[in-house]
Amino acid sequence: MTDNAPRFCTHCGHSLLPGERFCGSCGTAVGAEPAPVQPFHGHYGHCPTCGGDGARLPKSKPFCVTCRWLRPLSANYHMPVDYLMWDLDAAAMNALRNSGPINAAAQAISQRVGRPWLEAAVNGLRLGPDQMPDLFDQAVLAARIVGLNHMPEIYTSGDQMWDCVTLGDETGAFVVVGSVLLNFGPRELLYLLGREMGHVAAGHAMWNTVARFMTGQSSQRTIMGEGVMQFINPAKIVESAVEAPLMAWARQSQITADRAGAICVGDPAIVRQVTLQWAMKSFPVIKKLNLDALERQIADSVNGAHQMAEMTLGNQPFLMRRLRLQAEFSATSDFTQWRRVIDHWIAAEKPPEIVNTAKPSGLKAEPVDDGHVRLSCIACSEPLRFDRSKFQNEVDALKVRCPNPDCRKVLEVRPAPPKSAKIERIAPEQDDNSLSLDCAACHRPLRVLRAALAGKAEAKIRCPNPDCRTVLTVRPPPEKVPEKLPDNPDLYAD
Repeated sequence: MTDNAPRFCTHCGHSLLPGERFCGSCGTAVGAEPAPVQPFHGHYGHCPTCGGDGARLPKSKPFCVTCRWLRPLSANYHMPVDYLMWDLDAAAMNALRNSGPINAAAQAISQRVGRPWLEAAVNGLRLGPDQMPDLFDQAVLAARIVGLNHMPEIYTSGDQMWDCVTLGDETGAFVVVGSVLLNFGPRELLYLLGREMGHVAAGHAMWNTVARFMTGQSSQRTIMGEGVMQFINPAKIVESAVEAPLMAWARQSQITADRAGAICVGDPAIVRQVTLQWAMKSFPVIKKLNLDALERQIADSVNGAHQMAEMTLGNQPFLMRRLRLQAEFSATSDFTQWRRVIDHWIAAEKPPEIVNTAKPSGLKAEPVDDGHVRLSCIACSEPLRFDRSKFQNEVDALKVRCPNPDCRKVLEVRPAPPKSAKIERIAPEQDDNSLSLDCAACHRPLRVLRAALAGKAEAKIRCPNPDCRTVLTVRPPPEKVPEKLPDNPDLYAD
């Protein structure tokens, strides 16, 4: 850096160290023209919908559908990126910028491919106010909490499944959420979306894209993936020299994203639950955990062997170290203070509750006893009522007929003291064309048609039981006028 070179970033104002060619905060090249980090769609400052600054939007709308402008939580609200940025993440990003081959690849991908091409290659659904609005509203809230000025595009794809990734270039970013992750609840999704908004705020989109182009799609790639013998090949040595810095940065960038997700959801229990389910790729695993054993394993992970294994065997932070760093971040006083600020402004946006100012009218009046019992037919639900005085006592059931002309079921009603009644069952239909008898030998029930006994003093009937087959002598009963159940004149529809 020459003496007349600026000592601060002309884009974000971050101080620069001698010899730096890129800003350690926003990634802008030293001496380059300031460029917006958030997605830019040609309406900024001239948006016909919001005016470019939300002045034309009602206060109830935090998002402009035309230019994707986001309303901050409050007029003076600002979430500093340095608070969310993990120290080792910032150091790893500086190492990437100072690496000639990786930096050249990043510039080539940004110039020749760009975010529009990457975004068009997403095989999934684009979310918005009219497409999965509940999920999109959670994404808008997460973006506002981490302090984004413009809303990145949000997609959900079946190609990603359990993955959640932020891609883009120097001009903007977009987020792809795996379709399996949609099974999480609203609070859990807020944490996942907050993580991706943290990637956007920290400037990870371009380096995520570079890592995907240079190392492939695998999220479990390691520099030891082909064994120690790979280092005999000079080409593999060069490849590993390129991959190692990208893998180191990818591990540390996840810690920054975890911090952003934690500050969005504000609940350490949800952070731990989602991290465990996500890492294990299993929703039921959380119900089978022994929490005491988990805490012991987290405590045992603080040693050099675990750190060396993580450095050589993965581009993701190991689960136990990740859980420990999440717990340490959530236990800080800064985290508590930020959550108080966020909760205050989120609560201030909620519409006020309508308070009933009417004076109470007094105690509820007791129902007037008019001497009737009110019920509903258990067959057709027809409302009915009848005079309680029809009950002769509190033991015998009263038979009443449903007043519904399409039902006309006979109901057995038994009194339920002191002033109510209960329908027990529908009375069985009477069959006047047959006689119900029991075999005198085997006691099997049987029916005899009255027509078979008409004009006879007796008739011979064989028991239908194949093990009995006794011949029975049946005499017709004496003639009796069948009792007809009259319609109850006191029974009528309510």
